[in-house]
Amino acid sequence: MTLLVRISQSSRQQIEIRREDVTQVRRPKSRLLSAVLGAGIGLGVGIAIGAGVDARSSGEDPGLGKLVFGMLGITSGMAVVVRCQ
Repeated sequence: MTLLVRISQSSRQQIEIRREDVTQVRRPKSRLLSAVLGAGIGLGVGIAIGAGVDARSSGEDPGLGKLVFGMLGITSGMAVVVRCQ
């Protein structure tokens, strides 16, 4: 197997690796898929937190906590996943 390793923006080095030395080959995950999954997880957590806030509120604006925390969850979930990549 031959790998091209980037040393700087303009130069690359070719490295030869024997087949028996390779134990695993991975492909990078899609950033879009990771962002969508992070947004979904964040949405779920945000709605759960918002439901708790709505349950304690006086009854004004029902569902406002779920909406606000759901939107915050989407953005923070996407930001965390994209930053970790």
